[in-house]
Amino acid sequence: MAKPVEISEFINQLPVDLKAEVLVAAIMYGGNELKDFLISYEGQLQRSWSRDIALTDVAKLETGDQKVLLHLNRDGIYDMLPEAIFHSDQDKDSVSGKEMAKDSMKLRMEEKETRSFFQPFENEIFYQRVRLSDRENQLGRDLFSRMIMGLVPDFWNISEDLPEEYVHRMVRLLPLVHRIAGSSELTSGSLEFILNEMVNITSADISAGVDEEDPLRFCGILGSSYLGFDSVCGNRVSGDLRKFIIRIGPVRHSRTDELIKNGGMEKFLKCFYDFFIPVGVDTETRYLLNTEDGSFILGDTDEIKVTCLGYNSIVQ
Repeated sequence: MAKPVEISEFINQLPVDLKAEVLVAAIMYGGNELKDFLISYEGQLQRSWSRDIALTDVAKLETGDQKVLLHLNRDGIYDMLPEAIFHSDQDKDSVSGKEMAKDSMKLRMEEKETRSFFQPFENEIFYQRVRLSDRENQLGRDLFSRMIMGLVPDFWNISEDLPEEYVHRMVRLLPLVHRIAGSSELTSGSLEFILNEMVNITSADISAGVDEEDPLRFCGILGSSYLGFDSVCGNRVSGDLRKFIIRIGPVRHSRTDELIKNGGMEKFLKCFYDFFIPVGVDTETRYLLNTEDGSFILGDTDEIKVTCLGYNSIVQ
């Protein structure tokens, strides 16, 4: 979940014009909540040459909470209603410049107070629009998954005993496999998206050695072997051999039974490597366990009696 300051900086740096409801729904999909956002309508005066979201900043409430404040180039309730409802008629024949400035400050103060009065209602209307946009996104994702896995279930030749959640996410990335394969950064990002776990991939160079006890090491026959083609000098083979070391974790969302041999995670990773790891690149998978879940607690009260000798603990 991103912090309000990070979200505000991210939105302000966007180079494209996005509808506020769609953008907020996308940010919510990443873990933030709808209550983290507030909106303020600034009118449509600048909309013709500006974006829907004019700018964002962080609003600090009296409770100490911080919210992302979106300034929108839209008409609010204040802009839609007649001005006479909020401002008194000031029809004067002649006024001085000082009085005009005073009246202008008064109108600005009345406008600010009126917009603040309507802001809770406008926020609730905006929240409802965000919920509708989020629901549309969910329907679109479900439709996409069902279309890919339902209309052409055997197109990718994926085993049916793999975890369905992982397969649906991987299928979305398969059309881009030609751009992802070979890049450790893109591959780790793709695997993070699929597993919902932290993934780190490092690349290492490996060299193939010749086993001194191999009975076939003297199989080359003088006169029938070609140096550099089917024979080398020494007991080392140099070449462009790579290995990806995939570190997954600390594991927080996956069950332990998925990590064991022939578990759901191992079967899926084998399928993932077949698609996204180039031919000739070896792989080594390492799981990093969450040390916070392995605490050992002894106690006499029922609230902390979580350790039983002989059941989940032993004495050495």
